[in-house]
Amino acid sequence: MPFKQLAGGPGKSVSFGAGGAQATQILNIDEEVELLAIPAAQARDLAADFSGVQNLFDSAEGSADLLSPQKSWHGLHYVLTLAAEEGAPPLNFLMAGGEPLVEEDAGYGPARLLAADDLRAIDAALDAFTEADFDRNFNLT
Repeated sequence: MPFKQLAGGPGKSVSFGAGGAQATQILNIDEEVELLAIPAAQARDLAADFSGVQNLFDSAEGSADLLSPQKSWHGLHYVLTLAAEEGAPPLNFLMAGGEPLVEEDAGYGPARLLAADDLRAIDAALDAFTEADFDRNFNLT
Protein backbone atom coordinates (compact mmCIF):
# COMPACT_ATOMS: atom_id res chain seq x y z
CA MET A 1 0.00 0.00 0.00
CA PRO A 2 1.52 3.38 -0.96
CA PHE A 3 2.21 5.88 1.81
CA LYS A 4 -0.38 8.25 0.34
CA GLN A 5 -3.11 5.74 1.21
CA LEU A 6 -1.68 5.10 4.67
CA ALA A 7 -1.58 8.83 5.44
CA GLY A 8 -5.10 9.44 4.17
CA GLY A 9 -6.64 6.89 6.48
CA PRO A 10 -9.14 4.12 5.73
CA GLY A 11 -10.55 4.40 2.24
CA LYS A 12 -8.94 7.79 1.59
CA SER A 13 -5.81 8.58 -0.37
CA VAL A 14 -3.73 11.72 -0.06
CA SER A 15 -3.27 13.58 -3.35
CA PHE A 16 -0.95 16.51 -3.68
CA GLY A 17 -0.78 17.21 -7.38
CA ALA A 18 -4.26 16.52 -8.64
CA GLY A 19 -5.28 20.15 -9.19
CA GLY A 20 -2.69 20.84 -11.86
CA ALA A 21 -0.93 24.18 -12.24
CA GLN A 22 -3.61 26.08 -10.33
CA ALA A 23 -3.43 23.92 -7.21
CA THR A 24 -1.88 25.38 -4.12
CA GLN A 25 -1.69 23.96 -0.66
CA ILE A 26 -1.56 25.84 2.62
CA LEU A 27 0.19 24.28 5.56
CA ASN A 28 -1.09 25.67 8.84
CA ILE A 29 1.01 24.49 11.75
CA ASP A 30 -0.27 25.13 15.21
CA GLU A 31 -0.20 22.19 17.56
CA GLU A 32 -1.54 20.30 14.57
CA VAL A 33 -0.78 20.44 10.88
CA GLU A 34 -3.56 21.07 8.43
CA LEU A 35 -3.14 20.98 4.68
CA LEU A 36 -5.74 22.67 2.52
CA ALA A 37 -5.95 22.67 -1.27
CA ILE A 38 -6.98 26.05 -2.67
CA PRO A 39 -6.82 27.76 -6.08
CA ALA A 40 -3.67 29.76 -6.81
CA ALA A 41 -5.65 33.02 -7.06
CA GLN A 42 -7.04 32.52 -3.56
CA ALA A 43 -3.50 31.88 -2.28
CA ARG A 44 -2.37 35.24 -3.71
CA ASP A 45 -5.28 36.96 -1.93
CA LEU A 46 -4.34 35.31 1.37
CA ALA A 47 -0.74 36.37 0.97
CA ALA A 48 -1.97 39.96 0.71
CA ASP A 49 -4.42 39.66 3.64
CA PHE A 50 -3.53 36.88 6.08
CA SER A 51 -6.51 37.52 8.38
CA GLY A 52 -8.74 35.12 6.45
CA VAL A 53 -6.53 32.02 6.82
CA GLN A 54 -8.08 30.71 10.04
CA ASN A 55 -11.58 31.33 8.68
CA LEU A 56 -10.62 29.44 5.54
CA PHE A 57 -9.48 26.43 7.56
CA ASP A 58 -12.57 26.57 9.77
CA SER A 59 -14.89 26.65 6.76
CA ALA A 60 -13.04 23.70 5.16
CA GLU A 61 -13.68 21.41 8.14
CA GLY A 62 -14.94 18.06 6.84
CA SER A 63 -14.05 18.92 3.23
CA ALA A 64 -12.14 16.53 0.97
CA ASP A 65 -9.74 19.43 0.31
CA LEU A 66 -8.57 19.44 3.95
CA LEU A 67 -6.06 16.93 5.27
CA SER A 68 -5.52 17.05 9.00
CA PRO A 69 -3.12 14.41 10.36
CA GLN A 70 -3.77 15.88 13.82
CA LYS A 71 -0.79 15.63 16.14
CA SER A 72 0.78 12.74 14.22
CA TRP A 73 2.38 15.19 11.77
CA HIS A 74 5.78 15.15 13.47
CA GLY A 75 5.89 11.35 13.47
CA LEU A 76 4.92 11.33 9.80
CA HIS A 77 7.64 13.89 9.10
CA TYR A 78 10.20 11.64 10.79
CA VAL A 79 9.06 8.53 8.91
CA LEU A 80 9.30 10.42 5.61
CA THR A 81 12.68 12.08 6.25
CA LEU A 82 14.42 10.19 9.07
CA ALA A 83 15.02 13.62 10.62
CA ALA A 84 13.44 15.21 13.68
CA GLU A 85 13.65 18.61 12.00
CA GLU A 86 14.23 19.85 8.48
CA GLY A 87 15.05 16.77 6.35
CA ALA A 88 15.51 16.61 2.59
CA PRO A 89 12.98 18.07 0.18
CA PRO A 90 10.45 17.33 -1.06
CA LEU A 91 9.49 14.90 1.73
CA ASN A 92 10.26 17.50 4.41
CA PHE A 93 7.14 19.45 3.42
CA LEU A 94 5.40 18.99 6.78
CA MET A 95 8.09 20.96 8.64
CA ALA A 96 9.91 23.02 6.07
CA GLY A 97 8.00 23.00 2.80
CA GLY A 98 6.77 26.03 0.94
CA GLU A 99 7.09 29.73 1.59
CA PRO A 100 5.75 31.53 4.67
CA LEU A 101 2.57 33.50 3.98
CA VAL A 102 3.45 36.02 6.67
CA GLU A 103 5.92 36.28 9.51
CA GLU A 104 3.19 35.72 12.11
CA ASP A 105 3.88 32.52 14.05
CA ALA A 106 1.00 30.04 14.00
CA GLY A 107 2.48 27.94 16.82
CA TYR A 108 5.33 26.07 15.10
CA GLY A 109 6.15 28.82 12.65
CA PRO A 110 4.08 30.71 10.11
CA ALA A 111 1.44 29.21 7.84
CA ARG A 112 3.20 28.26 4.62
CA LEU A 113 2.16 28.06 1.02
CA LEU A 114 3.20 25.16 -1.22
CA ALA A 115 3.16 26.09 -4.90
CA ALA A 116 1.91 23.78 -7.65
CA ASP A 117 5.45 22.75 -8.67
CA ASP A 118 6.22 21.85 -5.06
CA LEU A 119 3.03 19.79 -4.90
CA ARG A 120 3.92 17.84 -8.01
CA ALA A 121 7.35 17.03 -6.53
CA ILE A 122 5.75 15.98 -3.21
CA ASP A 123 3.16 13.88 -5.02
CA ALA A 124 5.82 12.05 -7.04
CA ALA A 125 7.96 11.46 -3.92
CA LEU A 126 4.96 10.11 -2.00
CA ASP A 127 4.08 7.84 -4.93
CA ALA A 128 7.57 6.36 -4.68
CA PHE A 129 7.40 5.99 -0.87
CA THR A 130 6.22 2.43 -0.27
CA GLU A 131 4.78 0.60 2.70
CA ALA A 132 8.18 -1.12 2.99
CA ASP A 133 9.82 2.33 3.24
CA PHE A 134 7.34 3.27 5.95
CA ASP A 135 8.00 0.05 7.89
CA ARG A 136 11.77 0.47 7.57
CA ASN A 137 11.69 4.09 8.80
CA PHE A 138 9.15 3.58 11.59
CA ASN A 139 11.06 3.17 14.83
CA LEU A 140 9.38 3.17 18.25
CA THR A 141 12.64 3.24 20.21
